[in-house]
Amino acid sequence: MDRSISEGIFTADHVAIRSTTIEVLRDKTLKDGPQPYRPLLGSLFRDLPPGTGVDTIVVQNLDVAYHEQVDRGRGFARIPFHGIAAQVIGARNDQAYEKCELRVQAECYVFEKTPV
Repeated sequence: MDRSISEGIFTADHVAIRSTTIEVLRDKTLKDGPQPYRPLLGSLFRDLPPGTGVDTIVVQNLDVAYHEQVDRGRGFARIPFHGIAAQVIGARNDQAYEKCELRVQAECYVFEKTPV
């Protein structure tokens, strides 16, 4: 445990996220910050310290409200995602799991009734 903390390594067999709400705010009227590069999810995992990761992440009943503004005069649009259910397998950077692929399976509803 001490080694994991000192080397910044986090590992778990299972992580569950349940009944949470996230608000995301995106203002496209502002210039992007100094870091325009946005790596893909797999690249982010490979940048973690070796040995870091989670075998399975389960998400249940997650709600996300995405707010986006493209015109200051019109304000922010709101796109609500409800009841997100997901399973992420192989979210790790570990040589012992070299052949393990990152797999994501998810489903939800947008605007309460439209399946995604």
